Amino acid sequence: MSGTTAMIAVAAVLALMAFIAARRRTPQRSEWDTAAAALRLEPVAALDPALTAAIISLHRPPVPDTAYEQKQTWTLTRVYRHPETGASWYSVTVHLEQTGEIWQHGRTMRTESRETRVVAVVAETLQAPRMQLVPRAGVDPAGGALAAIVEAANAMTDAAAEHKGDRVEFADDPAFDRRYLVLSPQPLPARTFLDARRRRELAGLEGLQVSVEGSLLLVSSPTDPIRNRGRSLEESLRAELEHARRVLAVFTHREGSRTPMRVADAHQ
Repeated sequence: MSGTTAMIAVAAVLALMAFIAARRRTPQRSEWDTAAAALRLEPVAALDPALTAAIISLHRPPVPDTAYEQKQTWTLTRVYRHPETGASWYSVTVHLEQTGEIWQHGRTMRTESRETRVVAVVAETLQAPRMQLVPRAGVDPAGGALAAIVEAANAMTDAAAEHKGDRVEFADDPAFDRRYLVLSPQPLPARTFLDARRRRELAGLEGLQVSVEGSLLLVSSPTDPIRNRGRSLEESLRAELEHARRVLAVFTHREGSRTPMRVADAHQ
């Protein structure tokens, strides 16, 4: 990928992130308290340092933003424990503060912060090779400027993945390849783990970003602020927990095994 193409792609990704951020209303503290109480989320002052480090390491983008390589600080905020049986469940906000040089009417320094809500699950029944499933955004031909941004972001991620050599392709399942970009430092174990059944079931979970290694699973929905702008915080958190439950069920399902409890069932 040429330098010019790379800069255009980076700009497109930054524009897409700004587009999402501009439409995300920051919930007030009282709203967080109300939503947490409704979902029985228990606030946690701090996770075990080893688990915190593992979550941040696994959440880091597989394709780094080279414009901000000089300084990056990752932290976990708004940490809650969810009382789910059979595994340790957490709803966390991953906060990134980064500073770097960018081209904007000449070289300049820029500092920005990003926050991503993530559901982290530690399940001993799960054993998977390290991999990240990045949703490839579907492009609506009538989407105008946003469609162009999405196409550029997809192209950038694909090109960077090819350059790193971490892409796991499924030649026998082009539909899945169009929906997810799979990255792993262990391509053969990752391809084996994502068998036909798991790929088929994951294809029904639109727009989810999934990272997994060993017994640790992270699930987030980067497009949710656009697709579900009218949701309350409680509805969004409930949906995020439900997404994680479904992904965990896909990854740990065994014939004859009991289906894990739904988030909604906890209130009945």
